[in-house]
Amino acid sequence: MTKEQKLQIAKHRGDDYGYVKIAHILGISNNTVKSFCRRNHLTGKDGTELIV
Repeated sequence: MTKEQKLQIAKHRGDDYGYVKIAHILGISNNTVKSFCRRNHLTGKDGTELIV
C-alpha cells in the first residue's frame, strides 16, 4: 500500500466512509483497509490519528 493510499484511507475514514467503500474507491482489498485502520486507530468515528 502506498503512502498516498494510506492518506486517502485516513481522509475517507474521517468522512465516515466504511471499509468496503474505501476499498472499492482505492481498488484494494477491504481486509487491507480494515487492517490498516485497526493498526492506526481509525476504527471509530473519531479516528483521526494516522501513523504513516
